[in-house]
Amino acid sequence: MPIEHGAEKVHGISDAMVKDAPTLDDFITVQHADKFRNSNVLVVAHNAKFDYPMFAPYCAKATQLCTMNLGRKFYPAAPSYKLGVLAKICGVQKVPTHRALDDVETSFALLQHFATANSLSISELIELEQAVDPNAVMPFGKHKGTKIVDLPKDYAIWLISTLDKDDWVVRQLRNTPDLYIYIGIRTEAEMTDKQMPNWQPTGLIQRAFKLAAKKHATQANKGSGIPYLTHLLAVSSLVIEHGGTEEQAAAALLHDVLEDTKTSYKRVKRTTNKNIADMVKACSSKKFGEEHSDPWIVKKVYLEKLNDKKPNDPSLLVALSDKVHNAERTANEYPKTADEQTKYWSKFNAGYDIQKLWYTSLYESLNAKGTLPPALLERLQVAIKILFN
Repeated sequence: MPIEHGAEKVHGISDAMVKDAPTLDDFITVQHADKFRNSNVLVVAHNAKFDYPMFAPYCAKATQLCTMNLGRKFYPAAPSYKLGVLAKICGVQKVPTHRALDDVETSFALLQHFATANSLSISELIELEQAVDPNAVMPFGKHKGTKIVDLPKDYAIWLISTLDKDDWVVRQLRNTPDLYIYIGIRTEAEMTDKQMPNWQPTGLIQRAFKLAAKKHATQANKGSGIPYLTHLLAVSSLVIEHGGTEEQAAAALLHDVLEDTKTSYKRVKRTTNKNIADMVKACSSKKFGEEHSDPWIVKKVYLEKLNDKKPNDPSLLVALSDKVHNAERTANEYPKTADEQTKYWSKFNAGYDIQKLWYTSLYESLNAKGTLPPALLERLQVAIKILFN
């Protein structure tokens, strides 16, 4: 049951067993896109490790809260932590029936009980659920009932390598100092001196990648059978390596989706956000609704749009990264002899003269902005010299 963190409002999920219910992807990305894409979503479920991964990729941020783990905290002597057993112990009137909506309502009633009975806020419940409990015991397996901190080390190592990294037992094990020392894993506190990334990926870039992979699935790089996706990934990588934001990295993955596939601006905006959709549109050579047989007219449209951009326009880094990867890839495969070079340019819509004018004009326009990474501009300049000097 996804809850908008802070507002504590249930968005309401239809019974998964209803025959004509929408798929999870349609429910989240179409029917309730804004509720998830722009929200800090709290995924509440009984045994949430199975539910959390389904929602996390679609959310700006997602946090897991497991009522099974909370049950272990509040009722350590319970005979079982199944949903029905905990419901009876807590006096919850809702009865789970293994139908999705009933189980959701029961889990939510349990959450309300835990909060009310212990005078705890949602934030405090999250902190409690994720905290290490030195008295926690194994809930299953041959060592069931044994304190987790007292498990044989070989068994602990096996559990860490076998269970999901977000499993409650694994979280307890990974915060047991002597086990960390034994198997060579450092605690989070011991790793705080490591430099943190400029940004951490969210569902935003995952949605962009999913759309790019789907729309460009049948396309290959010119003159080869290499999936076109390699170009999109390379451009996104260049953006990230040269200080780009997650939005710029996502736009890089989608920078050709309007140009080369039957995808609308609205679809890109709905899947990601307006900032990304605007950057993708800015990277298109087309004037929407128009087609041109003359390759230079299309390139001229792009250059005009490029020249009009302000120096701080976020799409400029995406555009530069795209052109750098195209130019370097071309330079790497460029023939050595004049005859082979003439034949090489024949496979492009635009020949040598137009390509030279195109790349030199691109470099001049991008360099004139004065805000783009010098190292990336230099790479474009070097590739141009290889191709046209």
